[in-house]
Amino acid sequence: MRSFYSSAIFFSGTYVLIAFLGSIVSFQFGERVLELPSFTNLFVLEFLISFIWSLVLLYYFYYKQYWITFWVLTVSVIASLFQAFTTYNFLNTLEYTDYFVTAILLFYGTSFLYGISLIFSEAGKRRWLKIAGIFTCSLGLIWFSASIWRFMLPVNGMIDDMTKWSTIVGSLVPVLFILNFRLERITASKSHSDCSDTLVRAMNVFVIVALVFSLFFGYKITNESISLYSNPTANLTDHQRELAKPFEARTYVNSSNEKLPYRLLKPLNYDSTRKYPLIIWLHGSTARGTDNVKQIPGSLLAKLILEEKNRAKYPAFVLVPQCPPESSWGGAANFPAVDSLVVENILALEMEFNIDTDSRYVAGYSMGGYGTWHLICTRPNMFAAAIPIAGEGNPVLAQNIVDLPIWVFHGAKDRNARVKGSRDMIQAIKNAGGNPRYTEYPDKGHNIWKNIYETQGLLDWLFAQKRD
Repeated sequence: MRSFYSSAIFFSGTYVLIAFLGSIVSFQFGERVLELPSFTNLFVLEFLISFIWSLVLLYYFYYKQYWITFWVLTVSVIASLFQAFTTYNFLNTLEYTDYFVTAILLFYGTSFLYGISLIFSEAGKRRWLKIAGIFTCSLGLIWFSASIWRFMLPVNGMIDDMTKWSTIVGSLVPVLFILNFRLERITASKSHSDCSDTLVRAMNVFVIVALVFSLFFGYKITNESISLYSNPTANLTDHQRELAKPFEARTYVNSSNEKLPYRLLKPLNYDSTRKYPLIIWLHGSTARGTDNVKQIPGSLLAKLILEEKNRAKYPAFVLVPQCPPESSWGGAANFPAVDSLVVENILALEMEFNIDTDSRYVAGYSMGGYGTWHLICTRPNMFAAAIPIAGEGNPVLAQNIVDLPIWVFHGAKDRNARVKGSRDMIQAIKNAGGNPRYTEYPDKGHNIWKNIYETQGLLDWLFAQKRD
């Protein structure tokens, strides 16, 4: 078995390399990793290596007759296949499916049980396996709890930070198995079965292939990361740049030198003697950054206004700020809020242009939906109407917006932002004496762009609202 343990050591080292790289990239960029073209490929490679590594462990546990650990890991491997499939689907659609939460909780739950088996079964008699079990059990519990919080409770930046750090620690757990295999190799017999010979040859081939691909994608994603870090506009597509062209690129800087990049669409044939409404659109979390472009493609109302017939019928200013990385518009716990900067930005524009202060409208999607609720609840007299989409507010503050015209949109099957968040706000406003409009799509999830885009009378309703 010595050759098996030698191959297992090198294979485990390759897995540590690719897993650690993936965790560092995710830690550095957070949700912005989705901007890296090679990230999905890196995810697939990491999963394949992890899967084969699990098969190596299964063979080891089978050979050592650690039956409890063998069967628990078998279940965990099956759960990992389910989880990998749902995660890959998310990376391609950016929307959680109905079974995404189940897959995640199942995987983390079985990982916790796997850790327990390493501690308390026969495998726990080996020191490094027991320590690996302690780490695996602890990490499984952290990830399981963090997932429950993420999907059942409001957005929380502290939970995201905890998950990032635990992922880095998790990527190093195979080092403990390397130490165990090293001890096994010292005491192992030189003889081994034909099955072991075949397995070792297969492992050696896969180690070489995995190492080549790891170096290739590692080099590629490192370059993409450096490029994105040094030049925020490096990974922007031509389509994104084209959509942003009609909007003037600007940056608001306040007296404390705090900066907020934003795009501004002016009314067609702007007349400085005439007052115009102002629409503020707050984007979702994936558009955070400093490039001052990504926030435009997902700006629903901005794109609606940009249509030739609407731009002539509804002359208005459209302000689309870009939220800095690791920040929020407000309403998200433990994320620094830049809502005050947005308000300062609005007031600065009103000093520069002839804007009707009785016709300020705010709307936003996902993180922007949270921000929309936050802005109108904390500054109820500032806006004439609001359109929170797939967001969540604080029902305690609902009494502040009883008289504000609001039209809320949400998908009943939304797994990214709880539909309960919109339902609770609507009910709280009604209980306080308000009469908000609410549209819920029973068969839709987080991506409800097309449905809202095709909503008849949305702009007519919005521009009919005036602040008393």
